[in-house]
Amino acid sequence: MDKKHVIVLSYDAFSELDFDKAKEYPNFKRLLQNSYYSKELTSVYPTMTYVIHSTIVTGVYPDKHKVLNNYIFEPFLPANKKSWHWYREQIKADTIYDACKRQGLTTASIMWPVSGKAAIKYNFPEVVAINKENQALKLLKSGSPFFCMKMAAKYGRKLKGASQPELDNFTTDVLVDTILTKKPNLVMGHLIELDDTKHNYGIDQELVLKPVYERMDHRIGKVLDAVEEAGIKESTSIILLGDHGQFTVKKELHLNQLLVNNGYIWREGGKWKWKAYFQSTGGAAYLRLKEESTEMVEAIRQLLACIKADYPDAIEGILTSEEMRARHIDESIPLMVEAPVGTAIVETINGYLLEDIEAMGEVRGEHGYSPEKANYHCGFVLSSSELPNAKDVGALQMVDIAPTIAQLLGIDFPRVDGTSIFHK
Repeated sequence: MDKKHVIVLSYDAFSELDFDKAKEYPNFKRLLQNSYYSKELTSVYPTMTYVIHSTIVTGVYPDKHKVLNNYIFEPFLPANKKSWHWYREQIKADTIYDACKRQGLTTASIMWPVSGKAAIKYNFPEVVAINKENQALKLLKSGSPFFCMKMAAKYGRKLKGASQPELDNFTTDVLVDTILTKKPNLVMGHLIELDDTKHNYGIDQELVLKPVYERMDHRIGKVLDAVEEAGIKESTSIILLGDHGQFTVKKELHLNQLLVNNGYIWREGGKWKWKAYFQSTGGAAYLRLKEESTEMVEAIRQLLACIKADYPDAIEGILTSEEMRARHIDESIPLMVEAPVGTAIVETINGYLLEDIEAMGEVRGEHGYSPEKANYHCGFVLSSSELPNAKDVGALQMVDIAPTIAQLLGIDFPRVDGTSIFHK
């Protein structure tokens, strides 16, 4: 009997709002022909890409896998200078690809977050050079060097840095090549053009989003064709899923300015000093303390309560410890702030507390909000020749993905917070 194959396509920012638009395209229809699907896949909090992808491969919540943000916490650094959670060692839990290796299955990963230096046989990780690093050298050190060199030589001429649609076209070419020539048991790929487009334009620009849907459907078709050409269609399951939604942002909340105004952040010797700092997740923020202090946390909570009362479009919620634990926020975080739809929390200090960026001619998209917000669920499709025609399976959790993959591959993966879709 042939070994099973699972292909996981992470369609970044593919939400419930995108699902009905996508299903009008021919290759998405092909994917749905024999499938379980849902428009009610609930992500994890905060809804940040690297946090979520760590949950996808572990089946546990962030308070267990410990990837709490895209970025490593480095206060006051601009975003383009910050280190990201690039590496497998930063995930403090077992992963589905490690379980595959232990149980004799082969794995491949193309542009998957938090996969640098992972024990994946064919690994082309998502890593980006910062602070004068060499991109090629960082990639070779973080991935499977010969595989990376071969794929870059074969398809890299199409790239224009990280520009779209070239980047996702490259990722798709490498995915297709890997399926055809390696036929791994588990293949994971990360496609980000939809997310990039929403960040740049918000979620309401239909004329901008329509060609993105079209290109994504073409990429889905190339993967489906590769599975058929490789002769593994009957033994292959394809999971396509979003990791989060997005909302259009018209205002920015500078919570660290509040801390400056109240003496928790200050300048000394030309440098910023701090006792407390808000680390942004986009639609929410963690309070970070230099030293633990219950009194400081409560004082800052009272300041936030005043802002919430005066500016309802600035703060939606100030989470209690009990609320954070219920949402699986790590116990190292003493306080968390949730923004309302239309507002993003940023770390910059510029003299303003709440800025109306729409009035300045800027509108963009953001995520990182609570996964419980309306119109913010993710789309999900599990396609297999063994499944019925397009069955809606209702509500799912992001922690359900890893145990579902394990069951599809017939491997043991016991230490998870979720449940296989087949057991619901």
